[in-house]
Amino acid sequence: MTSKQEQLPKYVLIYNQLLAAIDNGEFKPGIKLPPEETLAKQFNVSRMTLRQALSLLREDGKVVSRKGSGTMVSDATRLPTLGIERPGNPIQAICQETITTEEFAMGLSYSNPYTRELFARDSPAGVHFDRVYLTGKDRVAYSYALMLIDSAERFKLDLENQQQMQNFISHDIYQLVQRRQLTFKIGAGTESVQQQKLSSLSNQYLIVFESLFDQQDQLLVFTKHYIPVERVNMTLNLPLN
Repeated sequence: MTSKQEQLPKYVLIYNQLLAAIDNGEFKPGIKLPPEETLAKQFNVSRMTLRQALSLLREDGKVVSRKGSGTMVSDATRLPTLGIERPGNPIQAICQETITTEEFAMGLSYSNPYTRELFARDSPAGVHFDRVYLTGKDRVAYSYALMLIDSAERFKLDLENQQQMQNFISHDIYQLVQRRQLTFKIGAGTESVQQQKLSSLSNQYLIVFESLFDQQDQLLVFTKHYIPVERVNMTLNLPLN
């Protein structure tokens, strides 16, 4: 019988191995990874396959690539996983500015190994959401969310109704989920984040990984929120008993 691990694409397997090496300190923050050619030979794959794995690591903020300098482990400060008791978009609670406008865009994409691994199930397609938060004309934060198409069907959402979809992903979903998990870290913005032209002084962000689960503990929505560190103002009210 073939195990789930053996069924994963090669680039996902390499991503998992490199991620483990970074998390356990084998590759320490700030150090340069071996050249692509060396890593490709080490994993016995093509450089294209290796680059797919590195792309996932960059998207997660684990590594940064600079032209002419290679790929380095992100010099990011990890913060512990924390629970926040009040439901709602964490941008509103964390960003020190008052959000006055939200730019919204969405699109469809075919199922791929990354989404199947993330959601631990298959679906014909996924829906991705881009939200840029503004204070006046300043672009102060950004969120990228993923949801499988079967969840949209489950909640009877009209994919052609952008206003309904925006209300759902920004507000309604928090009333429907059973559990929320938030993980915080500080790291550099990815290329996709930089394209949003946020008002950031240092390209360092508080990155909030938000996972929303239903009553069967099935992942419904996964979101990465990016707030420039100089705009963060976060207070946690935690019970003592």
